[in-house]
Amino acid sequence: MIRKTAARLLLVFGGLIVALGIGEVLVRVFWEELRPRRDVEIDYAMDLPAPITGLPFGFTPNSEFEGIYDGDPYGTLPEDLTIRYRINESGFREPPFADRDPQYAVRILVMGDSFAFGEGVSVGERSTEIMDGVLDQRIRGGVDTINAAVSGYASSDELGLARFLIPRLDPDLVLLAYCLNDPIHGTEDDYPAFDLIMLRHRGSERESRSYLWRVVRQRMNDLRVTGATLDWYRNMYEGPEAAWVRSRIHLAEMRDAAKRDGARFAVAIQPIFFEVGGDYPLLAAHREIRDWCENQRIPVLDLQPAFRGLATKDLIVHPKDHHPNAKAHRIMGLAMAEFVEEVLRSR
Repeated sequence: MIRKTAARLLLVFGGLIVALGIGEVLVRVFWEELRPRRDVEIDYAMDLPAPITGLPFGFTPNSEFEGIYDGDPYGTLPEDLTIRYRINESGFREPPFADRDPQYAVRILVMGDSFAFGEGVSVGERSTEIMDGVLDQRIRGGVDTINAAVSGYASSDELGLARFLIPRLDPDLVLLAYCLNDPIHGTEDDYPAFDLIMLRHRGSERESRSYLWRVVRQRMNDLRVTGATLDWYRNMYEGPEAAWVRSRIHLAEMRDAAKRDGARFAVAIQPIFFEVGGDYPLLAAHREIRDWCENQRIPVLDLQPAFRGLATKDLIVHPKDHHPNAKAHRIMGLAMAEFVEEVLRSR
């Protein structure tokens, strides 16, 4: 009996060793697809404070910088794995801002953070440019869309930007591209390094000799930190003390600033690209934002439904950069065009 038990244990142990060995071999064979990716290298050209708007920070006018990736597993990047960002004299990723051209019937001012700015995509691929192209064909007299989004801006920054730009640019519509992390500024202590957008966490400096263990450890860490980060997002929108309460004040003041200048104000809710097309875990936050906007009679578009049934990896730039890729920007741009056309017609 003892010999049989020992033999069985030896067989199980031997099978485990063989399975681990096979796993190690397979991981090494498919290492390029499975290996933990390096952080995206972006040396932002920023000024503190922003020299033109006077806001706490902003892009350096007339500057250029690059985002460099360690590979292109999702097939979204240029051949040199680099996205180039050129900033105009006003501090935004746009051609030079011009006085209002009378040839255009409608001027739209878009504000937002890195999603609307187009981090990870080239000029010409951004949602605002897709939207502008559609509306230019549909609205008699054409449309002039100005993208004044700045990476890292929270709703407090966007309010300051609205107060600065609306009187100077004289838009007919101010469209806020709202991101779920807008209530909390990136400089605040409770802002996580891992935010489901830029996955800036790393493993130990001393890498294990086992490639299989490196992958397992990375996956375990991802699960742990992802759960904590989802809780962080949910907490921003739950209860009377939630950080979202601050953003509600900012959005209401943006609406009032637009109204004083004779412009409409609208909100487009951008999803976090994590299981966005399936069992999306942040629907309650979207519902909270949408219900509040509707109660305030602020036209609102929830962009998450536009991605139902689509795989996240087909919508993001890179495993370490979950900003929307060109395909996702196109989907958002088309939906935004339909929404904006309706808003403008309801004036």
